[in-house]
Amino acid sequence: MTQFNLRLRSQQQQWNHLAATDPFYAILTDQQKRHGGWDPQEFFATGRAQIIDAMRIAKELGYPKSRLTALDFGCGRRPSYAGANRLV
Repeated sequence: MTQFNLRLRSQQQQWNHLAATDPFYAILTDQQKRHGGWDPQEFFATGRAQIIDAMRIAKELGYPKSRLTALDFGCGRRPSYAGANRLV
């Protein structure tokens, strides 16, 4: 096994551990929310706030020209979940 594959496997194991033990914290780190401190509604609300802010900035810059598609480059579906109704 190559060094790259070993590192990739190690990173995958770390993410799997985080997903099993503290998934919201792994996605959105806040020391006060560590060890299961995130309330799911509060967690997803941060995604809504992030989308609102991003769309405000985009509008100030003259974007988007249309709202037919979106690219989610985040993690944990917070932005996707929050932005789904903003595409139309």
